[in-house]
Amino acid sequence: MRSRRRAGGALSGPAVRRGRFLAGSLAVLLGGCAGVPAPPPGAGPGAAPARGELAVPPGAATGPRAAVVALVDDAGRQERGGHLGAAAASLERALRIAPADASLWRRLARLRLQQGRFGQAEQLARRALLAAGSDRAAAAAAWRIVAAARSARGDDSGARRAQARAAALEAR
Repeated sequence: MRSRRRAGGALSGPAVRRGRFLAGSLAVLLGGCAGVPAPPPGAGPGAAPARGELAVPPGAATGPRAAVVALVDDAGRQERGGHLGAAAASLERALRIAPADASLWRRLARLRLQQGRFGQAEQLARRALLAAGSDRAAAAAAWRIVAAARSARGDDSGARRAQARAAALEAR
């Protein structure tokens, strides 16, 4: 991918998009750390933020959860584009922010299945089981991934046991 120069020397194309993405990501990450103080009394909706304050539009998501959402969105785009390694890296970054999120562990496990990394897929699905806690639907989904990983490795009896665990959780 090459960037093009417009008349006047300004860049366009992937370099600009990458720069905008990085700037937006930085704003999201910093927004969660710095916070936005309340406006001074009498400041109307059109008042500009004071020097040193961040201007965040009302209703904009900030903080760690926003970063996780952005990383998951990135992973989805990368996966759809066939960039499974990049998608996995995005999910791993999201897991460093939200290690208790069972859905992230399951999503990374499914990605590892697509990559043919069946042992790692099963390990990640087991992490999803731990993170699922009492959420039976999340645990059943993780057991189905374990079953798929075992089946792909040729462990048919192990796959049947995992599938039975998933079915038992769904029946309750």
